[in-house]
Amino acid sequence: MSFKTKGTLVDYIEKSELSAESDTDNYYVTRYIPIIRFSTSDGKTYTIQDLGGSKKWEIKDNIDILYKPSDPEKGFIFIFQNTWGQTFALLFFSSVPLLIGFGFIGGKIWG
Repeated sequence: MSFKTKGTLVDYIEKSELSAESDTDNYYVTRYIPIIRFSTSDGKTYTIQDLGGSKKWEIKDNIDILYKPSDPEKGFIFIFQNTWGQTFALLFFSSVPLLIGFGFIGGKIWG
């Protein structure tokens, strides 16, 4: 069971990564990894890093956090990508082979 609380954005870590390279140029993408501080229901304070992306929030913004009381260090920002992204990706990538298989079987039966 997870708990929801409010955290405060305290900083970003800026990280540049090679995105593509060619014979003449290298292309880098910059990710901004948010650093969030939040308190649990027992009053303890934790600081976490979330996944990187663009700068969506300003420093000192309040952000919704989900955490497990047994492991609050693994808390994360409560947004669609973090909560449902993997589920929808798995559903999408598993449905494609199923549809191909159903098409193949249907072709054998009715074709």
